Amino acid sequence: MSRAVPAIAFLLLGFRVVPPTSESPPLTRRPVGQMLPVAVGPIRELHFSKEFRYVGGQRFILRKTADAEQHFFVAPGKAGTVRRLYWIQFEKLLPGIGESYDYSRDEAVTVGGVSFRRNVRRWDAPAEPDSDRGAMCAFLAKRGYQVPDGAVRIRLVHVPDVNRREELMIIYAEAPERGTPEPVEPDVQRRALEGLSVVATPTPAGRASSDGDRLLALHEEVMRAHRESNVDLLLAAEEDDYVVANRGEITRPDRKSRRERLGPYLRQTGFTTYRDKVPPIVEVSSDGSLGWVIVQVEARGEQTTPSGAVEPIEFVSAWIELYEKRNGRWVRVGNVSNFKPSAGGGA
Repeated sequence: MSRAVPAIAFLLLGFRVVPPTSESPPLTRRPVGQMLPVAVGPIRELHFSKEFRYVGGQRFILRKTADAEQHFFVAPGKAGTVRRLYWIQFEKLLPGIGESYDYSRDEAVTVGGVSFRRNVRRWDAPAEPDSDRGAMCAFLAKRGYQVPDGAVRIRLVHVPDVNRREELMIIYAEAPERGTPEPVEPDVQRRALEGLSVVATPTPAGRASSDGDRLLALHEEVMRAHRESNVDLLLAAEEDDYVVANRGEITRPDRKSRRERLGPYLRQTGFTTYRDKVPPIVEVSSDGSLGWVIVQVEARGEQTTPSGAVEPIEFVSAWIELYEKRNGRWVRVGNVSNFKPSAGGGA
Protein backbone atom coordinates (compact mmCIF):
# COMPACT_ATOMS: atom_id res chain seq x y z
CA MET A 1 0.00 0.00 0.00
CA SER A 2 1.14 3.57 -0.61
CA ARG A 3 0.52 4.75 2.94
CA ALA A 4 -0.72 3.40 6.24
CA VAL A 5 -4.37 3.54 7.17
CA PRO A 6 -4.69 5.71 10.30
CA ALA A 7 -5.16 3.85 13.57
CA ILE A 8 -8.74 5.12 13.97
CA ALA A 9 -9.65 3.26 10.78
CA PHE A 10 -8.60 0.01 12.43
CA LEU A 11 -10.80 0.90 15.39
CA LEU A 12 -13.84 1.73 13.27
CA LEU A 13 -13.50 -1.21 10.90
CA GLY A 14 -12.93 -3.68 13.71
CA PHE A 15 -9.66 -5.06 12.46
CA ARG A 16 -8.27 -7.82 14.63
CA VAL A 17 -5.69 -7.22 17.27
CA VAL A 18 -3.48 -9.80 18.92
CA PRO A 19 -4.79 -9.99 22.51
CA PRO A 20 -2.21 -9.11 25.15
CA THR A 21 -0.81 -12.25 26.81
CA SER A 22 1.94 -13.15 29.22
CA GLU A 23 4.20 -13.29 26.17
CA SER A 24 3.18 -9.86 24.89
CA PRO A 25 6.02 -7.38 24.28
CA PRO A 26 7.09 -5.52 27.42
CA LEU A 27 6.00 -1.94 28.01
CA THR A 28 8.53 0.64 26.86
CA ARG A 29 7.32 3.36 29.23
CA ARG A 30 6.54 3.45 32.95
CA PRO A 31 4.84 6.35 34.72
CA VAL A 32 6.42 8.18 37.63
CA GLY A 33 3.58 9.46 39.77
CA GLN A 34 1.35 11.52 37.51
CA MET A 35 4.00 11.76 34.76
CA LEU A 36 4.22 9.46 31.74
CA PRO A 37 7.45 9.66 29.70
CA VAL A 38 6.78 9.97 25.98
CA ALA A 39 9.84 10.67 23.77
CA VAL A 40 7.83 11.06 20.57
CA GLY A 41 9.02 13.94 18.37
CA PRO A 42 9.46 17.01 20.59
CA ILE A 43 7.11 15.65 23.30
CA ARG A 44 9.05 14.56 26.38
CA GLU A 45 6.37 13.97 29.01
CA LEU A 46 2.65 14.02 29.72
CA HIS A 47 1.44 15.12 33.16
CA PHE A 48 -2.04 14.32 34.51
CA SER A 49 -3.97 15.97 37.33
CA LYS A 50 -4.20 14.13 40.65
CA GLU A 51 -7.83 13.25 40.02
CA PHE A 52 -6.63 10.56 37.60
CA ARG A 53 -5.25 7.24 38.81
CA TYR A 54 -2.83 5.20 36.71
CA VAL A 55 -4.33 1.72 36.37
CA GLY A 56 -1.77 0.10 34.06
CA GLY A 57 -0.80 -0.46 30.46
CA GLN A 58 -0.54 -3.12 27.79
CA ARG A 59 1.28 -3.69 24.53
CA PHE A 60 0.26 -5.79 21.53
CA ILE A 61 0.54 -6.11 17.75
CA LEU A 62 -2.36 -4.50 15.91
CA ARG A 63 -3.39 -6.81 13.05
CA LYS A 64 0.21 -7.58 12.13
CA THR A 65 0.46 -3.94 11.10
CA ALA A 66 1.55 -1.83 14.07
CA ASP A 67 3.15 -2.15 17.49
CA ALA A 68 0.59 -0.60 19.86
CA GLU A 69 1.18 0.34 23.51
CA GLN A 70 -1.66 1.63 25.68
CA HIS A 71 -1.60 3.38 29.09
CA PHE A 72 -4.66 4.39 31.13
CA PHE A 73 -5.31 7.11 33.69
CA VAL A 74 -8.82 6.84 35.19
CA ALA A 75 -11.05 9.10 37.27
CA PRO A 76 -13.58 6.55 38.56
CA GLY A 77 -17.29 7.12 38.95
CA LYS A 78 -19.84 5.20 40.96
CA ALA A 79 -20.11 1.41 41.05
CA GLY A 80 -16.91 0.79 39.11
CA THR A 81 -17.73 2.97 36.12
CA VAL A 82 -15.22 5.21 34.39
CA ARG A 83 -16.26 8.84 34.75
CA ARG A 84 -13.24 10.35 32.99
CA LEU A 85 -10.35 8.68 31.20
CA TYR A 86 -7.06 9.43 29.49
CA TRP A 87 -6.12 6.63 27.11
CA ILE A 88 -2.59 7.13 25.77
CA GLN A 89 -1.57 5.03 22.78
CA PHE A 90 1.85 4.80 21.15
CA GLU A 91 2.00 3.20 17.72
CA LYS A 92 4.75 2.28 15.28
CA LEU A 93 4.24 0.72 11.87
CA LEU A 94 5.95 -2.63 11.53
CA PRO A 95 8.79 -2.95 8.98
CA GLY A 96 7.50 -3.23 5.42
CA ILE A 97 4.01 -1.96 6.30
CA GLY A 98 2.89 1.28 4.62
CA GLU A 99 4.80 4.52 4.48
CA SER A 100 3.37 6.89 7.09
CA TYR A 101 0.41 7.87 9.21
CA ASP A 102 -1.92 10.48 7.71
CA TYR A 103 -4.48 12.44 9.73
CA SER A 104 -4.87 15.34 7.30
CA ARG A 105 -8.67 15.02 7.47
CA ASP A 106 -8.66 15.93 11.17
CA GLU A 107 -8.61 19.48 12.53
CA ALA A 108 -5.17 20.99 13.17
CA VAL A 109 -4.67 22.26 16.74
CA THR A 110 -1.75 23.19 18.96
CA VAL A 111 -1.39 21.94 22.54
CA GLY A 112 1.61 22.83 24.67
CA GLY A 113 3.32 24.33 21.62
CA VAL A 114 3.05 21.02 19.74
CA SER A 115 0.96 20.38 16.63
CA PHE A 116 -1.80 17.76 16.89
CA ARG A 117 -4.72 16.60 14.78
CA ARG A 118 -8.05 16.62 16.62
CA ASN A 119 -11.13 14.45 16.14
CA VAL A 120 -14.32 14.17 18.25
CA ARG A 121 -16.93 11.42 18.42
CA ARG A 122 -19.38 9.77 20.80
CA TRP A 123 -19.17 6.10 21.74
CA ASP A 124 -22.81 5.22 21.10
CA ALA A 125 -22.22 1.55 20.30
CA PRO A 126 -20.32 -1.10 22.26
CA ALA A 127 -16.69 -1.58 21.25
CA GLU A 128 -15.83 -4.32 18.79
CA PRO A 129 -14.03 -6.97 20.87
CA ASP A 130 -11.09 -7.16 18.45
CA SER A 131 -10.54 -3.41 18.03
CA ASP A 132 -8.02 -1.36 19.99
CA ARG A 133 -10.93 0.25 21.83
CA GLY A 134 -12.10 -3.28 22.59
CA ALA A 135 -8.65 -4.09 23.97
CA MET A 136 -8.87 -0.97 26.14
CA CYS A 137 -12.31 -1.94 27.51
CA ALA A 138 -11.18 -5.51 28.22
CA PHE A 139 -8.08 -4.29 30.05
CA LEU A 140 -10.08 -1.92 32.25
CA ALA A 141 -12.76 -4.55 32.91
CA LYS A 142 -10.10 -6.87 34.35
CA ARG A 143 -9.31 -4.10 36.82
CA GLY A 144 -12.93 -3.55 37.76
CA TYR A 145 -13.74 -0.58 35.55
CA GLN A 146 -16.53 -0.27 32.98
CA VAL A 147 -16.58 2.40 30.25
CA PRO A 148 -20.25 3.39 29.79
CA ASP A 149 -21.80 3.74 26.34
CA GLY A 150 -22.47 7.34 25.33
CA ALA A 151 -19.10 8.67 26.42
CA VAL A 152 -17.74 11.59 24.39
CA ARG A 153 -14.12 11.23 23.38
CA ILE A 154 -11.61 13.70 21.99
CA ARG A 155 -8.61 12.25 20.15
CA LEU A 156 -5.39 14.23 19.72
CA VAL A 157 -2.77 12.69 17.42
CA HIS A 158 0.82 13.80 16.97
CA VAL A 159 2.86 12.34 14.09
CA PRO A 160 6.47 13.62 14.36
CA ASP A 161 7.98 15.23 11.28
CA VAL A 162 11.20 13.26 11.64
CA ASN A 163 9.47 9.85 11.68
CA ARG A 164 5.95 9.70 10.29
CA ARG A 165 5.83 5.94 10.87
CA GLU A 166 5.11 6.47 14.55
CA GLU A 167 2.38 8.36 16.36
CA LEU A 168 1.16 9.41 19.78
CA MET A 169 -2.57 9.35 20.44
CA ILE A 170 -4.02 11.12 23.48
CA ILE A 171 -7.65 10.07 23.85
CA TYR A 172 -9.73 11.76 26.53
CA ALA A 173 -13.23 10.46 27.26
CA GLU A 174 -15.90 11.25 29.78
CA ALA A 175 -19.35 9.80 30.44
CA PRO A 176 -22.33 11.28 32.30
CA GLU A 177 -23.23 9.81 35.64
CA ARG A 178 -26.84 8.90 36.21
CA GLY A 179 -28.96 12.00 36.68
CA THR A 180 -26.36 14.38 35.22
CA PRO A 181 -26.54 16.18 31.84
CA GLU A 182 -24.91 14.69 28.75
CA PRO A 183 -21.41 16.12 28.20
CA VAL A 184 -21.12 18.62 25.34
CA GLU A 185 -18.06 19.01 23.14
CA PRO A 186 -16.78 22.47 24.24
CA ASP A 187 -16.93 21.48 27.92
CA VAL A 188 -15.31 18.11 27.23
CA GLN A 189 -12.44 19.76 25.37
CA ARG A 190 -11.92 22.31 28.15
CA ARG A 191 -11.79 19.60 30.81
CA ALA A 192 -9.49 17.47 28.64
CA LEU A 193 -6.92 20.26 28.47
CA GLU A 194 -7.32 21.21 32.13
CA GLY A 195 -6.32 17.72 33.30
CA LEU A 196 -3.33 17.35 30.97
CA SER A 197 0.02 19.06 30.52
CA VAL A 198 2.24 18.44 27.50
CA VAL A 199 5.95 19.00 28.14
CA ALA A 200 7.95 19.42 24.95
CA THR A 201 11.50 20.27 23.98
CA PRO A 202 11.71 23.42 21.83
CA THR A 203 12.52 22.38 18.28
CA PRO A 204 15.63 23.72 16.53
CA ALA A 205 13.30 25.58 14.22
CA GLY A 206 11.86 27.33 17.29
CA ARG A 207 9.80 30.20 15.98
CA ALA A 208 9.35 28.65 12.55
CA SER A 209 7.79 25.50 14.04
CA SER A 210 5.31 27.53 16.09
CA ASP A 211 4.52 29.73 13.08
CA GLY A 212 4.04 26.66 10.91
CA ASP A 213 1.50 25.28 13.36
CA ARG A 214 -0.39 28.57 13.26
CA LEU A 215 -0.45 28.61 9.45
CA LEU A 216 -1.74 25.05 9.44
CA ALA A 217 -4.51 26.08 11.84
CA LEU A 218 -5.43 29.02 9.59
CA HIS A 219 -5.65 26.66 6.63
CA GLU A 220 -7.99 24.44 8.64
CA GLU A 221 -10.21 27.51 9.19
CA VAL A 222 -10.43 27.88 5.40
CA MET A 223 -11.48 24.26 5.10
CA ARG A 224 -14.03 24.49 7.90
CA ALA A 225 -15.47 27.71 6.47
CA HIS A 226 -16.28 25.87 3.24
CA ARG A 227 -17.78 22.89 5.05
CA GLU A 228 -19.93 25.19 7.20
CA SER A 229 -20.72 27.77 4.44
CA ASN A 230 -19.33 30.46 6.76
CA VAL A 231 -18.02 33.50 4.89
CA ASP A 232 -17.16 35.33 8.15
CA LEU A 233 -14.80 32.53 9.19
CA LEU A 234 -13.30 32.43 5.69
CA LEU A 235 -12.43 36.14 5.80
CA ALA A 236 -11.47 36.30 9.49
CA ALA A 237 -7.71 36.11 8.84
CA GLU A 238 -7.70 38.26 5.69
CA GLU A 239 -6.84 41.94 5.27
CA ASP A 240 -8.17 44.46 2.77
CA ASP A 241 -5.06 44.27 0.56
CA TYR A 242 -5.15 40.89 -1.12
CA VAL A 243 -3.90 39.43 -4.38
CA VAL A 244 -5.47 36.56 -6.36
CA ALA A 245 -3.93 34.64 -9.27
CA ASN A 246 -6.55 32.43 -10.87
CA ARG A 247 -7.72 31.35 -14.33
CA GLY A 248 -4.91 33.21 -16.02
CA GLU A 249 -5.57 36.56 -14.31
CA ILE A 250 -4.17 38.58 -11.41
CA THR A 251 -6.65 40.67 -9.40
CA ARG A 252 -6.59 42.64 -6.13
CA PRO A 253 -10.14 42.44 -4.72
CA ASP A 254 -10.70 44.24 -1.42
CA ARG A 255 -12.39 42.51 1.50
CA LYS A 256 -15.83 43.84 0.64
CA SER A 257 -15.55 42.54 -2.92
CA ARG A 258 -14.46 39.14 -1.71
CA ARG A 259 -17.41 38.96 0.67
CA GLU A 260 -19.83 39.92 -2.13
CA ARG A 261 -18.45 37.12 -4.32
CA LEU A 262 -17.83 34.39 -1.77
CA GLY A 263 -20.91 34.94 0.41
CA PRO A 264 -23.47 33.93 -2.26
CA TYR A 265 -21.20 31.10 -3.46
CA LEU A 266 -21.06 29.55 0.01
CA ARG A 267 -24.79 30.04 0.64
CA GLN A 268 -25.62 28.28 -2.62
CA THR A 269 -23.18 25.40 -2.08
CA GLY A 270 -23.40 22.60 0.46
CA PHE A 271 -20.27 20.45 0.65
CA THR A 272 -20.55 16.85 1.82
CA THR A 273 -16.79 16.50 1.35
CA TYR A 274 -14.19 19.25 1.55
CA ARG A 275 -10.84 17.87 2.66
CA ASP A 276 -7.11 17.86 2.05
CA LYS A 277 -6.31 15.17 -0.50
CA VAL A 278 -2.66 15.14 0.62
CA PRO A 279 -1.00 16.58 3.75
CA PRO A 280 -0.49 20.36 3.35
CA ILE A 281 3.03 21.68 2.76
CA VAL A 282 3.80 24.53 5.17
CA GLU A 283 6.82 26.82 4.88
CA VAL A 284 7.96 29.94 6.76
CA SER A 285 10.61 32.38 5.59
CA SER A 286 13.90 32.44 7.48
CA ASP A 287 13.09 35.82 9.04
CA GLY A 288 9.61 34.66 10.15
CA SER A 289 7.74 37.40 8.30
CA LEU A 290 6.25 35.43 5.39
CA GLY A 291 4.66 32.01 5.04
CA TRP A 292 2.78 29.87 2.59
CA VAL A 293 0.64 26.72 2.66
CA ILE A 294 0.47 24.52 -0.47
CA VAL A 295 -2.56 22.22 -0.64
CA GLN A 296 -4.54 19.88 -2.85
CA VAL A 297 -8.23 19.70 -1.94
CA GLU A 298 -11.03 17.45 -3.10
CA ALA A 299 -14.64 18.59 -2.81
CA ARG A 300 -18.10 17.14 -3.42
CA GLY A 301 -21.56 18.45 -2.73
CA GLU A 302 -24.55 20.22 -4.27
CA GLN A 303 -25.00 23.72 -5.61
CA THR A 304 -28.20 25.67 -6.21
CA THR A 305 -28.25 27.46 -9.57
CA PRO A 306 -29.84 30.93 -10.11
CA SER A 307 -32.90 29.14 -11.57
CA GLY A 308 -33.33 27.16 -8.35
CA ALA A 309 -32.13 23.81 -9.70
CA VAL A 310 -29.87 21.75 -7.47
CA GLU A 311 -26.88 20.26 -9.26
CA PRO A 312 -23.99 18.09 -8.05
CA ILE A 313 -20.60 19.73 -7.73
CA GLU A 314 -17.28 17.91 -7.60
CA PHE A 315 -13.72 19.09 -8.15
CA VAL A 316 -10.07 18.78 -7.18
CA SER A 317 -8.17 22.03 -6.73
CA ALA A 318 -4.61 22.94 -5.77
CA TRP A 319 -3.67 26.29 -4.32
CA ILE A 320 -1.12 28.27 -2.37
CA GLU A 321 -2.26 30.39 0.58
CA LEU A 322 0.07 33.38 1.07
CA TYR A 323 0.59 34.81 4.58
CA GLU A 324 2.37 37.78 6.13
CA LYS A 325 3.01 38.44 9.81
CA ARG A 326 1.79 41.91 10.77
CA ASN A 327 2.14 43.22 14.33
CA GLY A 328 2.75 39.68 15.56
CA ARG A 329 -0.34 38.26 13.83
CA TRP A 330 -0.43 36.06 10.74
CA VAL A 331 -2.81 37.34 8.05
CA ARG A 332 -3.67 35.85 4.69
CA VAL A 333 -2.69 38.23 1.89
CA GLY A 334 -3.18 36.18 -1.27
CA ASN A 335 -4.11 32.98 -3.04
CA VAL A 336 -2.82 31.27 -6.18
CA SER A 337 -5.09 28.47 -7.37
CA ASN A 338 -6.06 26.18 -10.21
CA PHE A 339 -8.38 23.27 -10.87
CA LYS A 340 -7.57 19.78 -12.07
CA PRO A 341 -8.58 19.44 -15.75
CA SER A 342 -12.10 18.14 -16.34
CA ALA A 343 -13.14 19.16 -12.84
CA GLY A 344 -15.92 21.58 -12.06
CA GLY A 345 -15.66 25.12 -10.78
CA GLY A 346 -15.50 26.51 -7.27
CA ALA A 347 -14.41 29.42 -5.16
